[in-house]
Amino acid sequence: MLRLVGVELTRLRWRRAVVLLVAAAVVLAVVVFGFVVHETRPLSPAEAATDYVYRSTLSLVEQREAGSGLGLAIVLALFFLLVGTTFAGHDWNTGSMSNQLLVEPRRGRVWLAKAAVVAAAAFVVCLVVLTLYWSGLWAVAVHRDIDIRDHAVAAAYKQGVLAALLAAAATVTGFALTMLFRSTVATLGVLVGVLVGGAILWSALGIHNARLSPFSNVEAYLVGSSVSYDWNCPGLDYGPRGPEGPDSCISVVTRADSVPYLGGIVLLTSAASVLAFRRRDVP
Repeated sequence: MLRLVGVELTRLRWRRAVVLLVAAAVVLAVVVFGFVVHETRPLSPAEAATDYVYRSTLSLVEQREAGSGLGLAIVLALFFLLVGTTFAGHDWNTGSMSNQLLVEPRRGRVWLAKAAVVAAAAFVVCLVVLTLYWSGLWAVAVHRDIDIRDHAVAAAYKQGVLAALLAAAATVTGFALTMLFRSTVATLGVLVGVLVGGAILWSALGIHNARLSPFSNVEAYLVGSSVSYDWNCPGLDYGPRGPEGPDSCISVVTRADSVPYLGGIVLLTSAASVLAFRRRDVP
C-alpha cells in the first residue's frame, strides 16, 4: 500500500494543472495578506490631520471571524476541490486508469491510495499557508503595537488547522465525484448545478433553516457558530446589540452541528464513488 501511495504522490507532483492550482492558492494568500496589511495601515500625519479619514485597525479576531481568514479558508478549500477533480479527471481523460489497474487490480486500494494522497497534500499545503498567514498578521500587529486579545493567536492557528482539514475533505469530495462521473467537466457541472439550483429552490420555497445551508455549516465549522436571520419574520426587530426576536426568526448553527453535515457529504460521495469504481467496467 505504501508503494502505491508513493506512486500516486509522484503522479500528483507531475500534474501541471495541480501544480498551477497549488501555486495559485499560495499567490492568493500572499495577495490577501498584502491587501489586509495595506488596508489596515496606520494613518499618516497628513491623513490624521484630514477630517473624515478613517481606517480600521488590524484585528486578528475580526479577520478570523468575518474577515480575510474566513474567506481565505473557504477559497483554499475550493481550490483544492479543483485539485481533486483535476487529479482524477486526467486519469479518465487520458485512458490511463485501465493501465494502472493492470499493475494493481485491487480497485479499492487504488481508490484509497489516490484519495489519501490528494487529502494529505491539501492538508499540508493549507496548513503551511495559513500558519504563515496568521503568523504574518500576528507579526504586523506586534510591530504596530496593537493590543491583541487573549487566545486570539491560538484561535487563529486553530482555524488554520480546521481549514486544512476542510480543504482535505473538499479535495476528497472533488476526487470522489470525479471518480464517480469519470469527467472533470461533468463533476464541475454537477457541483455548479447543485449550488445554483439549490439556492434558487431554497429561495423559491422560502426555506430559512440555516442548518441546511452549506455556507452556514462551513462558517460554523471554521468560526464556531453561524447566525442567520429570517428578515421577513414579523417578530424580528433591531435591538441595541443587533437583530433580536423569537427563536423562530433566528437560526444558529454550531460547530458540533456542522461536523455531521459536512462529514456526511464526504462519506456519501466517497461511498458512492468507491462502489461505482469497483463494479463498473473501466474502458
